Amino acid sequence: YQIGRAEYGKAKKLAAQLLDMAKFGGNKAHLMEAHRTVGNTSYWIGEFPECVDSMGWAMDLYDPVAQRGDMMRYGQDPGVTALGLSGWATAFLGYPNLALRKGQESIDLARTLGHPYSLGYALAAKTVTHFYLRQVEEGRQCATETLTLCKEKGFPFFITGGQLVRGWAEAMSGRIDAGLAEMEDGLRLWRSTGSKLGMPFFLSSYAITQGMAGRYEQALETLRDPIFTDKSREEGWFHAPYHRLQGLFGFKTGAPAEAVDENFRLCIEIARAQNAKLLELYGWLSLADVREAQGRAAEVLPHLAECYDWFIDGLDTPVMQFARDRLAALEKVIAAA
Repeated sequence: YQIGRAEYGKAKKLAAQLLDMAKFGGNKAHLMEAHRTVGNTSYWIGEFPECVDSMGWAMDLYDPVAQRGDMMRYGQDPGVTALGLSGWATAFLGYPNLALRKGQESIDLARTLGHPYSLGYALAAKTVTHFYLRQVEEGRQCATETLTLCKEKGFPFFITGGQLVRGWAEAMSGRIDAGLAEMEDGLRLWRSTGSKLGMPFFLSSYAITQGMAGRYEQALETLRDPIFTDKSREEGWFHAPYHRLQGLFGFKTGAPAEAVDENFRLCIEIARAQNAKLLELYGWLSLADVREAQGRAAEVLPHLAECYDWFIDGLDTPVMQFARDRLAALEKVIAAA
């Protein structure tokens, strides 16, 4: 209930209590659910290593037969959700291919169980992972499959994620107006549910697409939604991306240099504190765009190169290919200066 209302501080305390009770209860299924719940709250708070660890313990305890009652009781299989959400945290920690494998395992498990709602969750989760990794065609295909299933079965909670990612994919393919229109439909649908869960992702992905269209003022207006500054939510997963976008779009609209630099400093500082190497990489990539425009590319190149060199997984994914291309382009700019 608290997670659905984005009351993550309360949810974390309840999850800790649940885990303590489960440890003494001797029920394996209850302990699995408790670890999964801790992992769930950890992700939204921004504790990505804790999320991955907790979901790993949950899967070690997972028994699809013994926990079929949980699937019927809560509407979705706990193993499916543990794998799906762990995929997001794994991507942020800097392991793209491992994140994709977890997403696919979540989908495969849902199909094996023959449970449509769990499958809707799994498809929506992997759709978002494709977005984080800049996988345009894969994201479009997974989003379309999500939308087909969820519209057929009447699952509104997963439709918005599908529409947001498919709209982004359309924009990345050059159909920006069509993409933005689909994203706006998705946002209206989600607001109609009354849930606040995931809103920072929905709004920030919309702002990213507005930025792609050169609508920087509109993107900043999207980021002014009170949900981004509501400290009562104790929601930390989006803080690094939020400051990255504030810095990038602030620069594009003539914000003071001090404000731009402070946003990028916060982005990278937060990402490092969260061990979120992918979010740190995105921060350096956006700062590289700013510094190149300022004629200061040499300042950011070693930092971007160091961050890129950390990665050993998923070097063939589009986000890593994009980073390599930017490094090469910066080296040429510096050599020509």
